[in-house]
Amino acid sequence: MRVRSFTFGLVATILSIPVCLLAQDMRRSDPVEVGDNPLFGDRPGVWVYFKEEKLPEGRTRHLVEISNLGIEMWINGRRLDHAPDQWRIEIDDGKQGRPGLVPWEQAPWANIRRISFYGHKGFPAVVGFNYSTEDETIRFKRLDWDKGEIEFEFGPPKETMIPCEIKIQKWGASYWLTNLKSAFTRKYLVGEPERIEYRVTDYSYVLDAPFKMEGMQSAETRQWDEMLKRFSSSDKKAWEAFKPKRDHLMKEIMLKVEKFSVQHPEMKGAWTKDFPPETLIAFREIFLSSYRNELVKSKISAQAQKNIMAHLTAYFDRAYSTSKD
Repeated sequence: MRVRSFTFGLVATILSIPVCLLAQDMRRSDPVEVGDNPLFGDRPGVWVYFKEEKLPEGRTRHLVEISNLGIEMWINGRRLDHAPDQWRIEIDDGKQGRPGLVPWEQAPWANIRRISFYGHKGFPAVVGFNYSTEDETIRFKRLDWDKGEIEFEFGPPKETMIPCEIKIQKWGASYWLTNLKSAFTRKYLVGEPERIEYRVTDYSYVLDAPFKMEGMQSAETRQWDEMLKRFSSSDKKAWEAFKPKRDHLMKEIMLKVEKFSVQHPEMKGAWTKDFPPETLIAFREIFLSSYRNELVKSKISAQAQKNIMAHLTAYFDRAYSTSKD
């Protein structure tokens, strides 16, 4: 189980100027699939590499490989557009796996490579997961090669395992994945449970997703450094004198945020991005007004103060969509 929480520690990072979580959208386009056209014939599902061979001991080896499987996450019946997955499923009962919930002699080796694309504003990332029967992150529940039906679960053993059922059928000279079912209920310590479902996307597409290349400093720092280069020598010196005051300023801001959160119960147990627009705007103003009031006491010029506040305001608008426009 997990807990949704509003983390003040994360917010405290915001004002150390320069911090930014880049917001980029994932774009989708149609792939070039030569020969894969309804005019040439129907397609029953996703093509599967499937091989059967007789082993010396007399039993039949089954080898399955399903690549580039586009998976969508649905929560309570609504598709999550910003978090698609790509799965690669490999099953080989010519190798010995762990028994799981099926008899030892029927337990094949299996591996799932899962790539998750997180394209939500503020949190672009590509994260890889690997599950295997070797470390018991895949456990088989049912195998029926005659019917082409395979049922298993995968995920960290100490967490909620994700159930999955797949159906493979021969069509013509090829084998195809004709059905995939994967659904479970996730419970939280706070709030209502969610019904999570993974579905194969209806149609193929190419995903142009952002890959964040983590550097020693953030992209926001680069923008900040470029702005500092344009400061006069006196403003640069005044900014260096102002920097030590930021820790005290952040403590004051955190106290204001805590009082603000008590007066706004909608903040409890919610992510910042889920705050109502008016709450976000008020939340932002706590930071902006506090910083503005402290800057006017410094020896930084009026124009440089204006640039600093424009930089900070733009950050909030990018990271939290708090613009009133």
